[in-house]
Amino acid sequence: VQPKDLSAHIKFLKKVHVHGGDGLYFGQSLASGVERLNLWLEFVSSVGTTAGHPLVPPLDVAWAWHCFRLAPLRYREYCIARFGTVIEPGG
Repeated sequence: VQPKDLSAHIKFLKKVHVHGGDGLYFGQSLASGVERLNLWLEFVSSVGTTAGHPLVPPLDVAWAWHCFRLAPLRYREYCIARFGTVIEPGG
């Protein structure tokens, strides 16, 4: 982990807190983010990236993805079973 990665992560967490608020922590925004994450992962697995440029998910999807990846073994199992590969953000 590089310092620039930590800085980007802190900016992401601030964005979630400021723009998402309690809805992304406990509310309907989290539930819809999880539903939309499944659609997002299907989309990313089918199109990949365009000319090396990563696709950027909406904030609720990015938050749900972040939370899912906090359980890396479960996330890996899910991706392998559903897509045949692990889908990483930015790649």
